[in-house]
Amino acid sequence: GGGVYRERLGTRQETHFGVNTGGGAKIALLGPIRARLDYRIFNLRGEPLYSVVHRVYAGLNLAF
Repeated sequence: GGGVYRERLGTRQETHFGVNTGGGAKIALLGPIRARLDYRIFNLRGEPLYSVVHRVYAGLNLAF
């Protein structure tokens, strides 16, 4: 995927484009309760503080 990002730290600010890749899984836990795990690698263009950022997301949801 891709999109626009903005980061700010004090007086420093960067707005530019970035792309991400990754994947995830939905796991049935108990009855209608599901877990979702997602891992993403963001490659940020321009002059960000860190040009490659890794993110792990986790959540619970109900299937109905």
